[in-house]
Amino acid sequence: MSGLMKWGGALLFGFALLFGVNYFRVNAPAQDAARTAEVWAYYRFGVLPSEIVFDVRDLSPSASAASVIGDLLRFSAELQDREFGAVHLAWRGETRFILPGSHFRTLGREYAFQNPAYTIRTLPQHLLGPDGRPAYSTWSGGMLGVLGAQMEDVNGFAADWFVDDYISSR
Repeated sequence: MSGLMKWGGALLFGFALLFGVNYFRVNAPAQDAARTAEVWAYYRFGVLPSEIVFDVRDLSPSASAASVIGDLLRFSAELQDREFGAVHLAWRGETRFILPGSHFRTLGREYAFQNPAYTIRTLPQHLLGPDGRPAYSTWSGGMLGVLGAQMEDVNGFAADWFVDDYISSR
């Protein structure tokens, strides 16, 4: 067997190994969690185990912003015992937001008992933009004003993550 064929075989084996590791360690739990969105989950660049990507590829006709965020929360519950530095929230391969891994783990650990309305409305204040800067503010003040501002942030988050592009692609 020529040296080129040996290298080609080794390269093919390496790609198959990377695909298998990504599939079983990250994508399979995402598939178990996703109910209203087609998602792919993988290590960032396929090889960085400290960062994962939760990539929304398409939506089912019954999907809503809350249901897709619910898919993310179920995914965090699937991986609650693992530590990541960051979770990239992507739309068709493009990172739109970064969720610190520590908060992703908190979401997963609290999934079984935390009020989902609280979890969803406070999620945006933990998000970073792709540039690493905070994407949304932390609100304080009167309860009604804070709740209103947080829900506006949730709607903005969903629009910027996937809703606007999904609508424009139809």
